[in-house]
Amino acid sequence: MNRREFGSAAMGAGTALVAGCQGTSSSNQQTIECNTVVRESSDGQIQQATVTTRRPPDDGPLAELEVILAADAIPEAPQGARHGSIEITDTRGELLYEIPIDDPTQRSSAIAIGPQPQHGRYRITLQFGEVVDELQIDFTCRFQTGEATTD
Repeated sequence: MNRREFGSAAMGAGTALVAGCQGTSSSNQQTIECNTVVRESSDGQIQQATVTTRRPPDDGPLAELEVILAADAIPEAPQGARHGSIEITDTRGELLYEIPIDDPTQRSSAIAIGPQPQHGRYRITLQFGEVVDELQIDFTCRFQTGEATTD
């Protein structure tokens, strides 16, 4: 084999090696696993706070915080009056998100808290002029790689 033939063969082999490293294996898929731990809770008006993954149609995965209230957590208010809110603060007490509660039948509220992966500690308060209930959660969302499954 002369130099020119060797060079062409080496270039072809190099291209094949690089092409083999692109893409992902069809037998593996990447998923996101979220874990939420309640650190502190008080009166039980906030029944649950969970961070999960939501996958919008054209974006990457988002972390979403869902808060579920007890059936009797929202008091009656005069027509047209703002009921209250669910406030989410960080460990420094800075307000990150506020979810208004305008409907007395509203038991579940969710808000996107950012792209994955995520982790943090939030204090969640239910307020109707004053704090009615609060809880603190730690959450972690991370990528998991595993074997693809079929249904």
